[in-house]
Amino acid sequence: MQNTYDILIKNRQYLLQLIEPYSFEQLNFVPKTFSNSIIWNFGHLMVTEKTLTYGLSNLEIPIVTVQEIEMFRKGTFPITYQKELWDEIKSNFILSLNRTLMDYQKGFFHSFTPYTTSIGVNLSDLETTAQYILYHEGIHAGVIQSIRKQF
Repeated sequence: MQNTYDILIKNRQYLLQLIEPYSFEQLNFVPKTFSNSIIWNFGHLMVTEKTLTYGLSNLEIPIVTVQEIEMFRKGTFPITYQKELWDEIKSNFILSLNRTLMDYQKGFFHSFTPYTTSIGVNLSDLETTAQYILYHEGIHAGVIQSIRKQF
């Protein structure tokens, strides 16, 4: 689990560096051939990681709000986000992963509700879920890279 989260943290650090040169308006923009924005992708990554770990473990979900879950969960589409929300997402982007890892090390995750993803991956425990999250974040990293090439 530690190694998987180390990779996730490095990926998120890379994504934060990747988007540094872009304006808030660009990050909020949905290019014509895309269905989401860079901000939506960042929010979606945070929400997905939290709902798959804490949510499937029947724990209260920290860091992200119920409103953020509704805005960024699978199947949602971007809106024009406010700068304050974007600032919150950026500031929690790495912190949220550190929190999961810290809670895991403290033994907070006791039960797990099995879940089958949309691509047929069976998530039966937290370790398998962390590996799936790494795969999921890789896909969205590619999307973020493609969106930024539109500017």
